[in-house]
Amino acid sequence: MQRLIDLILLAIERLWQHRMLVFWTLVGLSAATTLALSLTLYVDAVNTNLLTDSLSDP
Repeated sequence: MQRLIDLILLAIERLWQHRMLVFWTLVGLSAATTLALSLTLYVDAVNTNLLTDSLSDP
């Protein structure tokens, strides 16, 4: 159990030493996740617009 606690403390210490790198990594991951999720919304909006145009023209 002590070994696990030491490992967690070491990880926290290393993260604290490189906090700017951790911060920018989290910013990058957030941006990538946002882009990946917004892509599906964009495709759905385009497909809905195409379907609406297709159904309104006889």
